[in-house]
Amino acid sequence: MRVGVITFPGSLDERDAHRAVRLAGGTPVELWHGAHDLEGVEAIILPGGFSYGDYLRAGSIASHAPIMAEVIDAAKKGMPVLGICNGFQMLAEARLVPGAHGRNDCGTFVRRDQILTVENNETAWTRDFSKGEEIVIPLKNADGRFVADADTIKRIEGEVVRETIDRNVLRAAQTPQGFVAGDLVAAYGEASQEFTDDAALMQAAGHEVLAVEGHDQAFKVTTPEDLAAAEMRFGGHYRSGIGTDVHRFTDDSSKPLYLGTVVWPGERGLDGHSDGDAVSHAIVDAMLSAAGLGDIGSNFGVDRPEFAGANGKVFIEGALDLLREAGYAVQNIAVQIIGNRPKVAPHRSAVEQALTTIIGAPVTLSATTTDGLGFLGNTEGVAAVATALIAESKAFKVSGDRLAK
Repeated sequence: MRVGVITFPGSLDERDAHRAVRLAGGTPVELWHGAHDLEGVEAIILPGGFSYGDYLRAGSIASHAPIMAEVIDAAKKGMPVLGICNGFQMLAEARLVPGAHGRNDCGTFVRRDQILTVENNETAWTRDFSKGEEIVIPLKNADGRFVADADTIKRIEGEVVRETIDRNVLRAAQTPQGFVAGDLVAAYGEASQEFTDDAALMQAAGHEVLAVEGHDQAFKVTTPEDLAAAEMRFGGHYRSGIGTDVHRFTDDSSKPLYLGTVVWPGERGLDGHSDGDAVSHAIVDAMLSAAGLGDIGSNFGVDRPEFAGANGKVFIEGALDLLREAGYAVQNIAVQIIGNRPKVAPHRSAVEQALTTIIGAPVTLSATTTDGLGFLGNTEGVAAVATALIAESKAFKVSGDRLAK
C-alpha cells in the first residue's frame, strides 16, 4: 500500500511517519505541501511539527497549503487520512474533522505517555487492534484540547425540528467587539429593541460587520463564576522551586528500592528514616520551596516517628495539603535522577503516571550520570533534583478547612 507523508515547513516527525509505514508493510511516498499531486497514494499522513510557526492558530496557515485542496478532495471521496499532532490540528482547521483546538487546560506544554482504549476498530487505522484494547501513545502538545462540534445543529419551533443547519457556516461570536465609537453610540440611541451583542445592533443599524479570528481564551466575564474562572486561568501568580535529595544504597538486601513512590524490582533499596525515595523527597522540597513553606525536614522531620519507613506518597500528599492551605496549585513537576544505577528507562512511564496521578499535574522524569565521578559515579547512592511550578489563585484561597472567596 502506498501511503503519502506530507512535509510542511516546520514538520518534525515525517521521518517517524515513513518508518511507521514501512514497519506496517507499506510504502511511504514523500509529498510536498506546495504540490498539487498526490502521486497515486492510497492513504495520507499529516505528521506533527510546528507548521509555519503556528503564527495564527496551530495548523491554521498549513490548512491552506496547495496540497490540502487535494487532501480535502481525496478525504471526501473516502481516502484514509491520518493527522498526527500538528497534522490533526491542520485537519480541524481544514474542517475535515468537526471541532477546534485550544490550549491545554493546565496552560502548559504536556509530554507524557498516554494510555488510550480502542473503542472503534473498524477504521483503516485501527482495524488491527481489538476493541477495548489499551494502547500507549506519546503525547506532547500545548494546544491539545480538542473540542468536537455537536453531532448536528437544528433549528426548532417549539418541539418541532424545522431545519438542519450547516455547521461549516457557523461561528461563535466573542466579545469585546470593536466599532467606531460615534457609530456605536448613534446606533444605541436609535435602537428600539434589545440585541444580543454590538454586532447584531450594528447590523440592524445598516452597518456592514466583518469577522476576524478569535481565540478560546478571549471570553467575557459576566457572572461571579466567570470571574473565578478567569482568575484561575489567567490571574494566578506563578512561582517556581527546586529540590534536591540524596540517599546511599543500603546494606540491607531485603529492603526494596522506592523511587517516585514505585517499587523498582530487583534493585537494592536506599537508606533513610523513611523509604529513602530520593525522587519523591526532591519533589516535596521543590513544591515547598516554590510556596515558601520550608522543606521536607522542617515539615516532616526525622524526629517524628510516624514517618519512619513511610512511602514517598505520604510526604507528597502532605506537601500538597500545605500548598492547598496556602492557596497554591501545582502546574507541573520535572525531576531528574542522577547516578549510574538503577536504569531509569524501564520504569520511566510507570513513575510518571504514578506521580501525575498523585499530584494532579504533569510530572516528567529524566536521568543523567556523573561520568563515573564521585559517589554517584561509584554507584554508592542516588541523587534526584526536581523543579516545581505552582500558581496562586486570586479568586479562591483555602484557609484551614474552609474555602473562602
